[in-house]
Amino acid sequence: MRKKIKNKVKIEVEIVNRPDTDILNKIINIEKESFGIGAIHEWVLAPFILSSKVIVLKVNNEISGVSIFIKEFEEDCVFYFTLALLKKHRGKGLGKYFFESSVNIIFEKFPKINKIRYTVDPENNFNNEFFKNYGAKQTDFFKSIYGEGVDRNYVVLTRNDFYENITF
Repeated sequence: MRKKIKNKVKIEVEIVNRPDTDILNKIINIEKESFGIGAIHEWVLAPFILSSKVIVLKVNNEISGVSIFIKEFEEDCVFYFTLALLKKHRGKGLGKYFFESSVNIIFEKFPKINKIRYTVDPENNFNNEFFKNYGAKQTDFFKSIYGEGVDRNYVVLTRNDFYENITF
């Protein structure tokens, strides 16, 4: 998926099919910038590329964002493991475009997938509202799921809700 925005910025969203050292390092750096100690590393990322779906956002050919989807044992569902964007690209609408493009890729390439689940920081009002705008619904709450004091809302976005609320 390609898009041109003002000032001739080239934007691409694509699936990563092979673990390449350069790509791994760029994705890990985005993760570190976004999640600090919670960032993934090579030993986790490489198997995700081989067994799940890793999608990258490229801005002028630079890997600038990453989305990772993990297949669940429930046949029609994936877990949205991560959505991260370099700080220099935040606040410009690229995160929204990347989220919509990533979810659209999953739903289009895998017609049996009808639900995407993910966790959201209950204190992050921006993210909670962002996902609600697509029709996502909180189905559970987990206390200290990622360590002491790191709580998360458990959210589900259905195919139907997504396509009823998508903006592109």
